[in-house]
Formats: sequence, structure tokens, C-alpha cells
Amino acid sequence: MEKKLDIHIRKLNSNTDAPMDLLLLADPSEELVKSYLKKGICYTAQMNGETVGVVLIMETKPVCEIAS
Repeated sequence: MEKKLDIHIRKLNSNTDAPMDLLLLADPSEELVKSYLKKGICYTAQMNGETVGVVLIMETKPVCEIAS
């Protein structure tokens, strides 16, 4: 029998801290990551109550960039 993964994707709001440890894996500059968070939309993936993934979507003209 296949085990079902219990993964929840949620959009972070301005009152919620982003998982900086995961975001710093993609860009080691905390200052830059904070500037990206102001410009983009951040989603997290949670499994069994633990944050296991993050994606930050932001517009970079003329396209959108997904930083993960």
C-alpha cells in the first residue's frame, strides 16, 4: 500500500517569519534575501508540522524568477 504524504503549501503573510535557514541555502546574503522577501511572494511546504521547502517568486523584468 502506498503511503500518502501529508504536505501543506501555504503563502506566508507579512506577520510570519520566513524560513531564513532554507532561504540562505539559495543565497548566503541575509540582506539580499530580506530584500527579495519585500519584493516577492513566499510559499512554504510543510510536512508533519515541519517546514521542508520554500519558494520565493518575484518579478524580474521582463520575466518572473523562482528562487528556491
